[in-house]
Amino acid sequence: MRIEQTTQFLYENIGEEIKITACRSLDEAICIPEEIGGYPVTEIGDYAFSDSGKQQENQMGTGSCPNVRERTEQPLPYLCGKRLKEVHLPKSIRKIGRYAFYNCTMLAELSCSSNIQDLGSGFFTGCRRIGHIQIKVREDEKSCLKDLLSELRQMLTVTYESQRGKAMLLFPEFFEESVENTPARLLEIRTHGCGHRYRYCFDKTKFQFHEYDELFPHVKAQEPEEIVSRLALGRLQFPYELGKNAKNEYEGYVKDHIKSAFTILLEQRELDTLKWLLSQWTFQKEEVDEAIQMANDYHYVEALGYLMDYCHENYKIKKRKFEL
Repeated sequence: MRIEQTTQFLYENIGEEIKITACRSLDEAICIPEEIGGYPVTEIGDYAFSDSGKQQENQMGTGSCPNVRERTEQPLPYLCGKRLKEVHLPKSIRKIGRYAFYNCTMLAELSCSSNIQDLGSGFFTGCRRIGHIQIKVREDEKSCLKDLLSELRQMLTVTYESQRGKAMLLFPEFFEESVENTPARLLEIRTHGCGHRYRYCFDKTKFQFHEYDELFPHVKAQEPEEIVSRLALGRLQFPYELGKNAKNEYEGYVKDHIKSAFTILLEQRELDTLKWLLSQWTFQKEEVDEAIQMANDYHYVEALGYLMDYCHENYKIKKRKFEL
């Protein structure tokens, strides 16, 4: 039997380091190895995951990383462009080249370390579906989080992990439009949405949690209930660097908009967060009954079972009496 790799990394040796130039795979997600052939993988090359020209190429490139499968007649397709949905970068990566993910229109999730030092121009151009970034932060080092956020204007959830704790941060969407002021012969740039404010919560490259929490009045005024509830739930469930006043404000909002909170968690099938929420406060039976009805409407069997057990354990059910 002849064998071949299920994932093949095309790369260049730069001294004693590796630069990834492309990838061939049948998968939709890619996990870049920390080293190849004993050398650390430190760079993602220019246009590495862009589909520019790759669909017409058939050559295998300069190297590959082992992971075997039965041989097929056709070479593995390039993992690039709209085929790519997830990217997981190792902590060894220090540079991402120009337009590395150009027009990866289905890319939805990125995980990386904060120690990436060089981000090339336009590396996320066309990546409008990215919704989740998981970043491991060394708080005593320069972080790339600010630069990542500046490239993406859509709503983002960021899982922030450091040696001292974990936070779940939501960054609302924003967009800009050009408006012509004809009498003054000026072109004005108007910003819509409060997402740009949240992306300014940095002191140099260090994220400022207190500044993030102080923006809560803005998101309450400008965003729908579901987004505000999602932001508040994330900060409360993972309260890293969360002050007492901010905690009270988030808790007050969630309690006042509990239907929105239940709707989000049931729609997105977040059973663990639902369990956490139910463990935080005492809820009225009517509120839990409404959540049970929503779980039934969404056909979310696991949540429905849990909510019914919760209701049975926490609320006394009056027995009916029958008189003859």
